[in-house]
Amino acid sequence: MIVDEWMHLEEVEAQVLADLEAALGAHDRAHLGLTVKHVHGATMMLMARYAPIQEFNRVIGVGLQGPVTDAVLSDLRSAARDGDVANIMIGLHPRAQPSDLPQRLLDAGATPARAWVQMVRGANAMDVPGTFAIHEVDEENIDAFMNVFARGFGMPPDLQALAVATIGRFGWRHFLAFEEDVPVGCASLYQREEYAWLGNATTLPERRGRGVQSALIAFRVREAARSGARWVFTEVAEDLPNKPNPSEHNMRRAGFTVAYRREHFVLSTA
Repeated sequence: MIVDEWMHLEEVEAQVLADLEAALGAHDRAHLGLTVKHVHGATMMLMARYAPIQEFNRVIGVGLQGPVTDAVLSDLRSAARDGDVANIMIGLHPRAQPSDLPQRLLDAGATPARAWVQMVRGANAMDVPGTFAIHEVDEENIDAFMNVFARGFGMPPDLQALAVATIGRFGWRHFLAFEEDVPVGCASLYQREEYAWLGNATTLPERRGRGVQSALIAFRVREAARSGARWVFTEVAEDLPNKPNPSEHNMRRAGFTVAYRREHFVLSTA
C-alpha cells in the first residue's frame, strides 16, 4: 500500500540529486558532464562522461504532477539528448500517470531494467553494535573517506568528487566506520525536515561480511532520530532470486520495509 506520506520520498530523493549538482564545483560539473534538470515535474540527473552507467543517468518523479503525454516523453528524450546521453533510465512511482505508462514506454522502444525499491522505517533510536568505531567525516579524515568510497564502489578517481562535494553542506553528514583504527566502511545521511535519506554506503572488499554496514545503518538511524527525523529511507536494487542484493538484506535486518517498488525502463534519446 502506498500511503500519501511516502510520496515525499520521491521529493527528498530529487532534492538529494539537485543538491549534489549544486555542491559540485564548476570544474567537476564540466568534467563529468553532470547536470540535473527539471522536466514536467520530474527530476533528471545526467552524467555525460559516464553515460552508460544507468544509476548516473536517470529520471524520477515522472507522471506524478500530471499524466505523461507523447509531448512529455519527447521533452524527456530531448533533455537527455541535450546532455549528450544516449539512453535515460526512467523510474516510475506506482502512482505515475497514466496507468498504462509502462506499456506506453515499451511501445516507444524502452527496455525494462532492474527495479529499485524504496525502503523505509521509523526514525527510532537503534542500538549500535560496538564492534566498530564510527566517526563523522571532517577535514582530518576526508582522505580516508575518499579512499573507502572509491575502493568500496570500485569508482575511478574523478568520481571521488561526488563523495566529498557535500561534506559540510547543510543537511548532509558523512561517516566512517573503523575496525581497529582502520577505516573499513563509509556512508552518508541527508536530512530534510522529518525525512532522512541514507546513501553512499560501501565497505572495503576485504572487510565485507563483518557487519560494517549494519553498524553504519543503526548509527545513522540513531543520528536522524536525534535530529528530529520521523522517517528514514533509502533506495536499493530489488532483491531477486538470480540477483540477490545484500543491501536489501541489511535494510530488512535493520527493520526497514518496502514502501513501494519503482519500475525502470531505459529509453533511447534518439
